[in-house]
Amino acid sequence: MPPVFRYLSASILLLLLITAGLGFFDPAATPDRHVLLAVLTLLLSCGVQVLAFTYLTVTGKVIAQAIHLGGLDLAALDEAKAIKRSLARTLGALVLMMVAATASGAAAWRSGDPHTYHLSAAFLLLAAHAWALFREYGLIARNALLLDRTLRDYEQRKRQARR
Repeated sequence: MPPVFRYLSASILLLLLITAGLGFFDPAATPDRHVLLAVLTLLLSCGVQVLAFTYLTVTGKVIAQAIHLGGLDLAALDEAKAIKRSLARTLGALVLMMVAATASGAAAWRSGDPHTYHLSAAFLLLAAHAWALFREYGLIARNALLLDRTLRDYEQRKRQARR
């Protein structure tokens, strides 16, 4: 999952930069393209956030099952829960930034005047995405290592029980 998330994150950041460029450098000529690209980019971002959260939920269940069946230490389960909580907080902060940028963009689009506060919200959203995606990638990579370690311990415990 970490490589997939890395490529999806790069795609989101690239689309956000293109969206910002359309809105910043030529707002009068491209308002509809800017809005359409912004909506599609934010939908992609939301989809990636759902994918990341679902990945942590499913792998958390796999880790819990391996711990239960293998009689392993519960520390791995606590770590998996901490990773998921951290991702949920990051996701919440990112969604708040998306709402702020979308609301200010909708107000600017409706009035036909690119307000300064939308420009600020858009650049904050870009920065928040860069921060959140970097942080989430670290959490997903950490979770992947935890999953590998837990499954390896489970397999080892299973082999020992057969002897």
